[in-house]
Amino acid sequence: MAQPKLIKSLRKGLEVLQHLNLHSEISVSELSRLTNIPRPTLYRILDTLIEDGFVTKAGRGDIYKLTITVNTLSAGFNDEDWVSDIAAPLISELGNEVVWPVDLATFDGDAMLVRVTTHPTSPISLERGYSRRTRRGFPGYRIPFLRSAPGQAYLAACTPHRQKAILEVLSSPDHEECEIARNTRRINSILKKTREQGYAVGTGQYGPTAILSVPVVPNQEPISCINLAFIVSAVSPTEIVDQYLQTLKSAAANLENAFRAAAESGLHLPHLD
Repeated sequence: MAQPKLIKSLRKGLEVLQHLNLHSEISVSELSRLTNIPRPTLYRILDTLIEDGFVTKAGRGDIYKLTITVNTLSAGFNDEDWVSDIAAPLISELGNEVVWPVDLATFDGDAMLVRVTTHPTSPISLERGYSRRTRRGFPGYRIPFLRSAPGQAYLAACTPHRQKAILEVLSSPDHEECEIARNTRRINSILKKTREQGYAVGTGQYGPTAILSVPVVPNQEPISCINLAFIVSAVSPTEIVDQYLQTLKSAAANLENAFRAAAESGLHLPHLD
């Protein structure tokens, strides 16, 4: 079969949009460093995006940022709809099956964001007592990225290009995880181990509990992670993996299939293009 002819200029434009999306504002020199696109080419791409209303100059020097018009690129997709209509019923069913609290977390710029959870209904959740004070483990709770099982599982499932873009954001001097993000040997070790296992296990995200996390990858990029929280003083990570890993992987596969079916029916969903 003949290889498809790719439009390299389009790919470069999309890459620029991705980096603009990961940074509130960014300079041309930084864009060039991140993308390896020559500055003259970047200026042509940015001028085109400005002409079409997707990008604007930030008001000083060669600093650029996205405009609200970029939201039209996802006008056919409602983030809350896929969480409530597709993911939530599956997470609820999974929680009933395993009893331990489970949740679904998505990438949120530089952390993992809990979107739906069974912590309020699980009889063995330690987080219900924290809910009003800290929202730990509840919808809206942001989980540190590189220091957590969900973040590690998500990053390991990303394509190298997206991994690089995320790590660039986390490497910013003012980011709390910059030291880890800049430790290439440690990052490579984490990614290698997580890819080989197909899951990540971490302690410390939810106080006295630990997390078993598996990515949901319907196409080339992950859309979320499914996580199971367990009490470290009651059961070991090895026991949890032996007993529940395949159940979580089956749930992830079911969610992936549900996303593909929704995409085939005409619903635009993330990372299914």
